[in-house]
Amino acid sequence: MCVGRGSGMIARIVAHLEAHGGSRHSIERACVGMSPACISGIERHLPLAKVVFDKFHVSQIADRAMEAVRRLERQEGLEDLKLARRFWLMDEGDLSPERIALVAALVRQRRRRRARS
Repeated sequence: MCVGRGSGMIARIVAHLEAHGGSRHSIERACVGMSPACISGIERHLPLAKVVFDKFHVSQIADRAMEAVRRLERQEGLEDLKLARRFWLMDEGDLSPERIALVAALVRQRRRRRARS
């Protein structure tokens, strides 16, 4: 909507909105990335808006966390997780009953290992 990032960009958006007859108080939600500056700008310039994070950034953070855990577990010698990585990334509805059973078995195996340590 505007070039730039952060609080100043939000201020420009609000100024444009109000210059064209809109009101900052009519904005109920603002979907943004996870930039602290953008969040701060929304809190400052759109007082009634709830911040909503876009699914791309939420998915990106979840994917990075999953990858970090997977790497850590591989370092611990859990090679079976390497084989099942693609199954973790698929929707459950896309998995065959055999693959669902494999994923469930890996989860049970991992829980047993954690319980022992």
